[in-house]
Order: sequence, then structure tokens, then C-alpha cells
Amino acid sequence: MHPIYESNTRSMMKKFYSTILAILFCSSALMAQEETTFAFMYGDEVIPNGGSITISEYEDYDFMIEMQAAIYVKNVSEDASKLSLTCIGIENYNPSIEFCPNGNCMAWPSDGNELTTTYKDNVSAGGTVEKDKNWLHAMVFDAKTFKGSIELKAYCTLDPDDCATITVVFDTDAMGLNKVSSESNRMEVYNLCGKKIAESTMGLTKGIYIIKQNGTSRKVVIK
Repeated sequence: MHPIYESNTRSMMKKFYSTILAILFCSSALMAQEETTFAFMYGDEVIPNGGSITISEYEDYDFMIEMQAAIYVKNVSEDASKLSLTCIGIENYNPSIEFCPNGNCMAWPSDGNELTTTYKDNVSAGGTVEKDKNWLHAMVFDAKTFKGSIELKAYCTLDPDDCATITVVFDTDAMGLNKVSSESNRMEVYNLCGKKIAESTMGLTKGIYIIKQNGTSRKVVIK
């Protein structure tokens, strides 16, 4: 074989193997990212990390409707770990949706959309937190319909990168029973230049925006 052709062949083979190794490495990294210490559960079903659950069932009272999400956290690792829970409002979260870890309801702060609570005690391997409590619910007064959403994050306290995230959607108009989905309902708001500026439509000034949600994009006019 001509030396030039041989050199080119070796170069191409090196690039080929480098590409294969890079793909395998990235795939391993993605798989590693999916393994978290804690997982969100609904009954005996794991809510996929990055997925969502839609709560459609509700109790209708004379003066309000109430929707409860019987979601709990499970330590799916082999070691006891401390847990931090963060609740982030996405759409129509204040003041209708309450975050009640340990049975103590927390009001949304006036300066933001995030609530955080830390459990001081370790959660044992295979142990659960708040399994028998509806610690996340929506209470809507003087209305018969409601739609709002929040994001829940379960951190391993000693490792902020170890985080399970789900979106909880309260929607009285959703068809059927409460439903778990692997697709995220997280909203992303972009300006017309394509720059991400928010994760909800609340507080936006007048103008035209691009909303990305559930894998689709649409233009929205805020008046």
C-alpha cells in the first residue's frame, strides 16, 4: 500500500474509534446522571426523573375545590442519605398551591417562587418520606376549575448534583384519573430573538413571546 494511503487509512481508523469511544462515554455519563439517590413515587409507581404527573381529581366544596397529590419520596440507593426538598412554582402557583412537608404548610415567599425544606435526619436505604401524607395540594377558593403547576426537586443534601426532578400539574379539566408521564410539562419562555427569559408567563411585560412546552412551541401575546 502506498505510504500516503496507509497514513490516511490509519488516521481515519483513529477518528472512527475515537468517535465510538466518545459515544460510549457520553452514553455512560447520561446513564449515570439518571441514577439518583431519591425518587418520587405515586403509589407503587416511580415517577420518571424529569417526567410529570397530572392531578385531575378534586373535592368540590361550597366555597372551594381541593386537589391533593399523594406523592412521596423514596431512597432508592443502598445507603442512608439526607434529603432536601425544593418546590418551585411554574404556573399559577401562588397562593393556590400549598407545600406542606411534615404536615406544616408553607406560604410562598413574596420575593420568589421557590420553597425549600431540609430533613435533618437521614432517610434509610429503601426508606420513604411523607408516604402517608398529602403534603402537596391545591386549594382554590371561589372557583370550580383550576390549572397550575410546580416543580419538585429531591436533593441528596451532601451532593447537589444528585437530584431527582418532576413536574406536578393540577388541572381540573384533564381527562381521566391522575396520570404519570415520562414527558416533562416544564414551560420555557423565550423572546423573539430566541433567548430564554423565564419559566412561566407570570410577571411578563406586554409583548410577543415563544412558549416551549411538551415538545411543542407556540407564540403568545401578552397584553
